Amino acid sequence: MEARVSRLRTAAEDIYELVLRLPSALEHKPGQYVMLSFPGDDESRAYSIVRGGKEMTIYFKGQGSFTSRMVKVRKGDTIKVRGPYGRFVLPPGDARIVLVAGGIGITPLYAMAAELESTRAADAVLFYSARTRASMALLDEISRFRHVKVHLRATREGDQRVDAESIMREVPELGAANVFLCGPPVMIENFRTQLTGLGLPPERIWSEDFNGTA
Repeated sequence: MEARVSRLRTAAEDIYELVLRLPSALEHKPGQYVMLSFPGDDESRAYSIVRGGKEMTIYFKGQGSFTSRMVKVRKGDTIKVRGPYGRFVLPPGDARIVLVAGGIGITPLYAMAAELESTRAADAVLFYSARTRASMALLDEISRFRHVKVHLRATREGDQRVDAESIMREVPELGAANVFLCGPPVMIENFRTQLTGLGLPPERIWSEDFNGTA
């Protein structure tokens, strides 16, 4: 489908918010993504859906060749949208949900957290790490969560990095939880190793890696 640019703004340090007006409401599950491309160009990139509906919101970092074109769009410009896609979604049931985000990896996990904040279908904890608070996307929205417990870490401002042991201290019953990881590939690999080392079954670890460039 073809969408029109409704708004583009700087949302955090080197992070942009893009709102696209769609011809019809996009039905999706929190955590899924769409493929975006420019008319007449086969090149496309995947972006997590932060908010769906007839006005879809995505966030992206200002890095990479494709993104260099994204930051130049104007209101009314056309962007092609395909999707939604992806199986990185909340499972059925009421097991506790633990969300671990690194950098721009917050985008699909924010969508999940917002869903859990609204429905209270399961207890949830969100761990969000970035270099600085100024580089944290969706910080205002996250700060308004009341049902979802939030832990923020700005690693270049003196905060300790999140690791599996610190998560275990906050969530002692981690072995019965579903853990969702999203961030750089090295972060995903480290957390998988740490979590399985602490006895978390691999089938309870869900992940999607973001390299931060596109």
